[in-house]
Amino acid sequence: MDEIQIALSPQQPAVSRTKYEGMAAMPETSGSPLDYSKWKRIALEEAAEEEDEVQRYERDVAKEPIVTMDDVYAKEAGRLRQVDRLHELKIKMAVEAYEKKRRPADTVMHHYWVKEAGDPEAIGEYFPTGDERNGAPLYSWVIGSLPDRRPLYGVKSDDLSAPTLGWKAFTAPEPAPVIRYYSKVAAARTFKERGNRAFGQRKWQDAESWYSQALKCGMDQREHAEPYALLLSNRSETRMRLQDFRGAADDADEALRHIRAFAVATGDAESLRQLHQKTVLRLGRALHAMNRMSEAMRLLHHERRNYPHCQEMQRMAEATRLALRSVGRGTPSQSRGERQEAGMDSAHGRKLMEFVANVSEDLQKEFLALKTAEAEGSFALPLSLMALLSKLEYTLTKAQEVESEVMESLQALLQINGVLRFLIGVIQAQWRVNLEGKFVDLFKLPGASTVASVISLICEGNEPNLRLLAADAHCYWALLGGCNCKVEKEVCERLISLVHGLWEHCRHQSLELVQTNSVVVERAAFYLSQALQASPQDDSVTGPDSPMVSPASQEQAALLLLDAIACGGQGGFFTSPQACVRTLGVLVAKNAIDDPQLVSAEEITQMLRTVRYIIESVSAQNVAPKTTVDSGQGKDMVYLDLAGLPELRYVALLLEVVSKTLEHKLLKDRELEREAYEAAFNAGDGLLVVIPLLQAPPEAAEHALLCLSTFSQTYLENVEKMIHLGALEALMGVPSPKSKPIESHIAKTLAAPASRRSASKLLMQCTAAQSFMDVVQEHGERFVKELVKLGVQLWADGAGSAESFQDIIHVLHAISLHKPDILSSLAEMMQLLLRLEKAQTPATPLAADILKRLRKDRNFKRALAPVKQLYEEGYDPDLELKLRQQTSMQMTGVS
Repeated sequence: MDEIQIALSPQQPAVSRTKYEGMAAMPETSGSPLDYSKWKRIALEEAAEEEDEVQRYERDVAKEPIVTMDDVYAKEAGRLRQVDRLHELKIKMAVEAYEKKRRPADTVMHHYWVKEAGDPEAIGEYFPTGDERNGAPLYSWVIGSLPDRRPLYGVKSDDLSAPTLGWKAFTAPEPAPVIRYYSKVAAARTFKERGNRAFGQRKWQDAESWYSQALKCGMDQREHAEPYALLLSNRSETRMRLQDFRGAADDADEALRHIRAFAVATGDAESLRQLHQKTVLRLGRALHAMNRMSEAMRLLHHERRNYPHCQEMQRMAEATRLALRSVGRGTPSQSRGERQEAGMDSAHGRKLMEFVANVSEDLQKEFLALKTAEAEGSFALPLSLMALLSKLEYTLTKAQEVESEVMESLQALLQINGVLRFLIGVIQAQWRVNLEGKFVDLFKLPGASTVASVISLICEGNEPNLRLLAADAHCYWALLGGCNCKVEKEVCERLISLVHGLWEHCRHQSLELVQTNSVVVERAAFYLSQALQASPQDDSVTGPDSPMVSPASQEQAALLLLDAIACGGQGGFFTSPQACVRTLGVLVAKNAIDDPQLVSAEEITQMLRTVRYIIESVSAQNVAPKTTVDSGQGKDMVYLDLAGLPELRYVALLLEVVSKTLEHKLLKDRELEREAYEAAFNAGDGLLVVIPLLQAPPEAAEHALLCLSTFSQTYLENVEKMIHLGALEALMGVPSPKSKPIESHIAKTLAAPASRRSASKLLMQCTAAQSFMDVVQEHGERFVKELVKLGVQLWADGAGSAESFQDIIHVLHAISLHKPDILSSLAEMMQLLLRLEKAQTPATPLAADILKRLRKDRNFKRALAPVKQLYEEGYDPDLELKLRQQTSMQMTGVS
């Protein structure tokens, strides 16, 4: 066999060679020989074309660069490094912008604060050391311990302030410190804020120290004249509280100079108007305290023209003029009308003013001597001082009786010349030594008794003077609590009037103070109850421990008692260890129940908080089963079995006050303060407190139910909240809470017709909520069975519960519209509906409609047949049991 010889280049693939060799291995055929030449030519052409294609492919592949995984990683890393460099550049630009704004390199900072560092010892505030070499400050930016010569962190820089970046760790671990800069202005602002905070906490010494540090920060007084003046004005007020009157006057005077200079330089006096007015008043009070009346008069006479609408400045000016005239130094420009207003037109008025002015000068000398001896807190004050106080007390009493038109002028004079301030200082010292945390007997504190009596006369009917006393309201409550039958009647009446005036005109500040001193309020309230019970026929031994006070004082005592029930601190009167105080709380609560319109919205909030406090206190003692449930509102609901506990009485009493007041304010007076009382109920977490008490014994549960019934008639969102918190489950006797049920007494509660009426109203309001049907579906037959049972009881209650019965039928009708299958097998409901269908009552149409809807169900028809038969025999409360017995007898073949 011949072979076709094909010359293959070395680049020819083996597959091509094998291909053509295979073609040459074909067998020969018979006949004439074949001419293979043309096939050779075709094969050579095809091979050449295929060779060209392969070579082109190999050349193209050879041109492409070989890319490895290392190349890919290197390329990506380069891109990331570029991004990192861009990020670092942005950070550097931000830091540089920060440093240019907050940390100029050529400016000395007031101090620094290292916020974060690897070594906790480096954290803290740093101040310049003030070291110099060759007359120039030294700046060595090293954080560490100089005595131990142990540097923690450092950075190289020639700047006058420490840089932000570039810190290196020497002997401390990473990370490097994070530094916050305080320029002189920023430091002054920080210290001022700390001073304001201390002033608000009545820490006068700390506030004065912080304001002084702010003033020493070294900020430019010309560039920052306004904040500098504000600091001086604030320190002036603080020094007044510390009775550093000269320092207060100097600060206020300097502040006024800065304010005037700033106004002249900028031409903008309007922006400083309020600060200027406040500082003028502070300077005037400081001058009054130092008895520099002429200077005060010149200041106020000039400045009152700039502030014609500032009543306090006008009053101070008139009082200063009055003080000057009382010592024969009045201004000749005063008109006759002004003299009449000042109370000095009559001969008696002028003599009284002059006499009180002379007594005031003697009193101020005695007060200064007493303060120097630090004897302000003594049981008995010096005889010389007591003689002057008795003289002043007698004068003011007679002025009140005979020259009543002069009394206001005398009060203004004693306030403006500093006598009232000195008297307040004595009471403050008495509180620290003899009143705070002690049982007070005012009869044994003749000094405090006399001072309090004089203060009462100075502040009687004078609101500006009362406001000066508001910061120490708890002191006067303590003095009132120390009254008894041995104390003079007039002193008791004046203290009642004083505390009532503080409560009426300065309630917010007084409330804040007395709530933190609950014992003081309890004792004062106990005395007030004694004053109310006192009568001329009382025995001095067995009668109330109070003298017989006037009817006006008794009326004020009654009003104070009514308010005090909710203001006795965390637990009020009901958690006091003294039985007499708890009895007092009961009496006051009963008065509030009789006349709920006197209970304020704030008192509703306080009473609810008191109930919660009592429950939490009992819960902490572990004397009864309890379960705590998260309400989802940031506070827990406490389920507690109060049966048999003495605290149940007080919880029930407070809830009764709340329920009666809400019923009166939300329903009977629908437009009168409705929103305020609804907000007060929510502020006291009313739903979280009341809903768990639905399962409590009837004494408390009936009032809890009335609260919810009333509150449900306000807004639908309130109803949704009740359902979400489990009010329906607790009302229908479903074990609550699910996690650990507490014994429920709701069946006993619903045995009372009033409670049944409240429950029906609450259920009817709940039908409007979307979540109502979810609760019905979840508890099914049990829920409806309790509902029907409630309806049967209301039917038996008669005409007094007709509206409530109709509410229950309305609830059943709502269920028939959405969940009719749940109603199909309840025999008691069937008989009730059949009776209503035959009777002529307002509920008849609803009952007929329910039956019409249910009759569409075949199962209901079969269940209705035996009910009709029994219905004809008469109503039987054990109807369902009889049906079961009848069915059982039919199944066993018993006739």
